[in-house]
Amino acid sequence: MAARKRPDVIWATAGPVSSFVVAQRASQRTGVPYVLDFRDAWTITYNEFEARRPAWATRLVRRALYRFLKGAQAVTFRYHTEAECYWRAYRGALDASRIHIIPNGYEGTIDEFVVPNGDKCTILYAGTLSSYRYDTLLQALHYLKTSDPARARRLRLLFIGEDMEALADEAAVLGLSDIVETAGLTLSR
Repeated sequence: MAARKRPDVIWATAGPVSSFVVAQRASQRTGVPYVLDFRDAWTITYNEFEARRPAWATRLVRRALYRFLKGAQAVTFRYHTEAECYWRAYRGALDASRIHIIPNGYEGTIDEFVVPNGDKCTILYAGTLSSYRYDTLLQALHYLKTSDPARARRLRLLFIGEDMEALADEAAVLGLSDIVETAGLTLSR
């Protein structure tokens, strides 16, 4: 797929941390750089799960995360303070030029969109949707489709994973089946 489609980047959002594993391994195999997107400060905050985890498992996770951070083309965080916490917790893994802040609810100016080679921009989400709110995303896509149908035709969102039926149904109700595609899990041995 990477040889045929020639993607510019692999964008991995966590949690789950497994998306970082997939991004790093796919990057190693394809030579396509990866970006790590932290939506929550889940690896440096205290929670009950972390408290019950054995010390050896915590060390393994920290070493893996260090490797992921070190190998990423870029890393995005929601806040400067979060970025600083990771900078301190994983000394030597991050370089300031590779850290970017994308706050939740971003309302700043947005650069003009330039379509890369090809006629569609495909965005892939792989994972489980059951606990995420995607209604606002679908409403925004519906608005885009009604206000600027030419640009909307150049966009494709592909969701692969568990619990995609409700998303597919809601997309169909909003007339977005030509933009939003869903597929169940594909298991390989």
